Parts: sequence; C-alpha cells; structure tokens
Amino acid sequence: MARQYTTINDIAHAAGVSKTTVSRYLNGHFERMSEQTRQKIAQIIEETGYQANSQAQALSHR
Repeated sequence: MARQYTTINDIAHAAGVSKTTVSRYLNGHFERMSEQTRQKIAQIIEETGYQANSQAQALSHR
C-alpha cells in the first residue's frame, strides 16, 4: 500500500487558508500574514509532520 503524504493543499484546507499562503509561510514570506495565521499553519505542520517533497521541489527548480 502506498504511503499517504501530507501536501500543501492538506495544510491549507486544515488551516482555512489558500495554498499560496502556506507556500509563503514555508518560504518565510510573512509580510502580509497575521501572527494568528502563522501560528495556525505552524501548528498543523507540527501535528502532521509535514515535510516538503524533494522530488516536487526538484521539478519546480528545473
């Protein structure tokens, strides 16, 4: 059985924000993000054990 990974979309859905907001959080762009949103995203990442997919990152950097 294939392992189910947590995605940016999963985090965004759980936090009630867009995947763009999660991406900005992951890349350290907090300029237009409230402290409450940052804390909520951080908590969900911690709870789910989210780790960025290195294969997906490699594709986006090519």
